[in-house]
Amino acid sequence: MATTAEPASPAALPHRSAPLGHALRVALAALAAAAAIGAAVVGWHGGAGSQFGWLVLVLVWLTGAVAITTARARTHARPGTAHARTLAFALATALAAEVVIVASALHLLLGWPPRLLQIAAAVTVAAAAAAVIPVPKRFETRIAPLLVPAISVVGLSALVAGVYLLVVVGLGRPPTREQRTLLVLSIIAAGISALLYAPTERRLNDFANRLVHGERHAPDELVRTFGARLSRAVPLDELLLQLVRVLTRLQSLGPQK
Repeated sequence: MATTAEPASPAALPHRSAPLGHALRVALAALAAAAAIGAAVVGWHGGAGSQFGWLVLVLVWLTGAVAITTARARTHARPGTAHARTLAFALATALAAEVVIVASALHLLLGWPPRLLQIAAAVTVAAAAAAVIPVPKRFETRIAPLLVPAISVVGLSALVAGVYLLVVVGLGRPPTREQRTLLVLSIIAAGISALLYAPTERRLNDFANRLVHGERHAPDELVRTFGARLSRAVPLDELLLQLVRVLTRLQSLGPQK
């Protein structure tokens, strides 16, 4: 009796479409790099070409942001090589954005560096190259902890630079040389303070917890972060044992009748 072939399982479909997805990713990265290089060449002499070049770069960056969001939604549920590559691409994009923000603030305040469009195009090409570089799955745990502070630094840098530039614009006149120096030094001071805030706060919290509870973390921290810990690679029996110990400690620390 003839047997009918079973349909391919859904788990096998991603493997068949992997070469096509890789080719599409390489094509999009090459297109983004070509657009960035073209924008740098067109805007070399300034004027309308520079405005057109910035428009092209903005479109490339918006496309990259959409690509990161889409790739994260597809790979977050099944971590692997694709997920690690997405995290690496997001980290490269964050670092490129930080370079553009810092260079833009210095250019508007000091007139240096002079070729801002070309700098933005260069980091755009670097970010596009990061989208196609193979990243082993084992590096995912190393990239992920770097991505969160990198995004925070980019956001804080944009906030600090934006506030200071608004102050300069609010003056209604170009700042003098002494004022520019003071503005740049104050921006650097604000940026350093923002970078040191999180680790300083963590160390102060650890010190306060040791002083009050006799240990680095608050007794109820495991209870508050229990849901997040379930999604990590922590054995459930070990997690439940820690939870029982914490609940016992909390009960002993409670009000005595």
